[in-house]
Amino acid sequence: MSKSQRMTVGSLVRHTPTGGVGLITKHTMYNANWGGFYVTFQKPVDNIIDGRVVNKLNHMFDRADKFEHIS
Repeated sequence: MSKSQRMTVGSLVRHTPTGGVGLITKHTMYNANWGGFYVTFQKPVDNIIDGRVVNKLNHMFDRADKFEHIS
C-alpha cells in the first residue's frame, strides 16, 4: 500500500462523482469543516442532475474529498 499524495494547486486529479480528470487551479475553504478545489477539466464532463445530463462542465468547484489524486 502506497502513501497517499497530497493534493495541491497543479495536481492532476479525478472528480469521483463525474469521472472528470483535470488540474487543481485554486484551493479554498468549502465550508467550516472542509477544504475545496477549483478544477479545470482536460475535456468537458457531463453534469448529471436527477439522472439526466443538463450541460457540460469545463471547470468546477467541489469539496476536497470528492477528488482523488492521479499519479
